Amino acid sequence: MSSQLILVVEESERTRAFLAEQLAADGYEVLLAESRRHALALLGTHRPQLVLADLNGHTLGLLD
Repeated sequence: MSSQLILVVEESERTRAFLAEQLAADGYEVLLAESRRHALALLGTHRPQLVLADLNGHTLGLLD
């Protein structure tokens, strides 16, 4: 497991792709989730060092 793993939670496919491309270019390993449910599933199997989340709509529940 990478020590520089980032989980990006973003409902917009276009924004997710942009963030993933930029972070990967900077050498980070990136996990992508489009919803709260998907993010929680990834958090159950991975331990990212950082979670970047667009906290609106359904993703706002990640704060719980």
